[in-house]
Amino acid sequence: MSDINVGFVGAGRMAQPMIRRLAARGDREIHVYDRDPRAGARLADLPAVTVHDEPGSLLSAASLAILSLPGPQAVEGTVSDLVAGDTPAELTLVNTSTSGIATSKRCAERLAGTGVRFVDAPVSGGVVAAERGTLTFIVSGPAAAVDVARPVLGELGERVFDVGREPGLAQAVKSANNMLGLSALLATAEATVVLARLGVDPAQAIEVFNASSGRNSATLEKFPREVLTGRFDFGFSFAAVVKDLGLFLEAAHEAGLDVDVARHAHAAWRRAAEDGYGDLDCTRVVDYVAGAGVD
Repeated sequence: MSDINVGFVGAGRMAQPMIRRLAARGDREIHVYDRDPRAGARLADLPAVTVHDEPGSLLSAASLAILSLPGPQAVEGTVSDLVAGDTPAELTLVNTSTSGIATSKRCAERLAGTGVRFVDAPVSGGVVAAERGTLTFIVSGPAAAVDVARPVLGELGERVFDVGREPGLAQAVKSANNMLGLSALLATAEATVVLARLGVDPAQAIEVFNASSGRNSATLEKFPREVLTGRFDFGFSFAAVVKDLGLFLEAAHEAGLDVDVARHAHAAWRRAAEDGYGDLDCTRVVDYVAGAGVD
């Protein structure tokens, strides 16, 4: 058995396949906590997994704890609870959530001197990549803590990019990556809807884009897999898009820059969320652009 017991605080849609991937190896103990008991119940069939009913016992049992949470408030709340309780003697806290620069800095400051090592490791690739084990992790933090986290992250994904020692650097890179990907998704929706109105088959349009300079992550993956098939199940909501683009705008503000593309994309996605699309999968942006209402 591995000497690193892994905990997951948060067992939602992204964490579930990661937990199952580690459990399938059978070489380590895995501890799980989610405030929704149904999330833990979905893992009850895995003998390597212990489901906890509160985060404190999980953090005491794990030497490396992965946070997979919906946003900054949940991440900071977990760290606050950890500091308020009996801090484990040795714990590496790995934040795979997309929670922004400011949250990472506050968490690192709160944990300073406690013995808990904090690593930013936001993840890219979505649910499909988590299921396939092809995730990309972007990490930053103390070198020794990154070294502890790297083998486990390597079991969950294909690439681990170390972008620096300062807290928040990985979050900055992740938010920039999301800005590019989500802006491309919006732009691809606009391009295909315009062409469809003019009589061009969207599937043919995507084929042309992918053979030309317009290809991007939306034309290569999201449209063929989710939009053209009518599946619309990428696993990322309009509300999450608004949150992530907002985090990039915060990063731009910290850098002293006004960024037009991100600002306009954020406004467009926010309008869609406010028009009733908030809980829908982000690949339905093609419906929003086309003027389709929400049932």
